[in-house]
Amino acid sequence: WEKALGSSSLQASSSMGSLDFVREQASRGMQADKFQQALADNAKLSRKVRALQDQLTITSAKKEAFKAQAQRLEREFRKGREQSDAMQKDLLEAKREAGQLNKEAQEAISMMAEMRKAHIAEVKLLQRGLAARSGSDQLRNRVNE
Repeated sequence: WEKALGSSSLQASSSMGSLDFVREQASRGMQADKFQQALADNAKLSRKVRALQDQLTITSAKKEAFKAQAQRLEREFRKGREQSDAMQKDLLEAKREAGQLNKEAQEAISMMAEMRKAHIAEVKLLQRGLAARSGSDQLRNRVNE
């Protein structure tokens, strides 16, 4: 340094001191800029974190609402399924009963038809008997049916 400056050691030390002072100021200035940038970045990140927390809160609330709705729908579905099963069971029972009643009705109808035929035959027989009674002596003693 001394050779380059060409002056006494006192001058060199004072210029060295001012150079150190300038370096220190530049270093502090750069550090202050970095701190300001870090503060700005922190503020930005803090806003992002708050926005994400708000979004998370909203999403959590939606999730809980959806969960509650899904549970309610599941209960309604189970209730509907139980009602459907009960109705199906009732339907099968009604079909069985209708089949049984239909069979009984067919039997009753056929029995009535047979009874009607028997009644008609009996009426015819009685009519012949009455006709024979009021008719000739020859028909009176005749045995047919």
